[in-house]
Amino acid sequence: MIRCNLAVLLAERGLKIADVWRKTGISRTTLHSLYHNTSTGIQWDTLDRLCSLLRVEPGDLLLYSPFEFQIEAEDWDDKLVSLKVKYGARGATRIGTVDVLLDYQDNDTRKVILHIVYPDDLYNQLKSLQPVFSQHVEHEVIYNALRYLSIEDVDDIETVLTTKEDNDE
Repeated sequence: MIRCNLAVLLAERGLKIADVWRKTGISRTTLHSLYHNTSTGIQWDTLDRLCSLLRVEPGDLLLYSPFEFQIEAEDWDDKLVSLKVKYGARGATRIGTVDVLLDYQDNDTRKVILHIVYPDDLYNQLKSLQPVFSQHVEHEVIYNALRYLSIEDVDDIETVLTTKEDNDE
């Protein structure tokens, strides 16, 4: 998995997307997709201008981890989603179930609280990854859970993370 570290690099330097746009001429759309890791690629010229402005190497901007994951719904109702997650390094993948329980929902404030229960092994692997990778997996778990719980227009999401072992006690 490859992730763009632009958000972290800008935060470290106190820069905003608008600052980078003004200094490099890179379109705001491109910068936004790199910042939020929704881009499917990067032009060499864009990479060169970002590295020059931020004074970094391409490996500081684009991070790689052999960790891969794929999520699909296994079972769901109006309060609980069980997501089947295939995860691990290529050639050494495992399959586990992540349960997401809707603990609280307030439609007026558009707030939800989700209790996410990870298999021990997946949780430990996520802890060993750089934050940009583990946050991506967590975001995808939350996105899929909200989709299957048919929850839209949420402004505030609070999560409670536990492992299956924690839950068994």
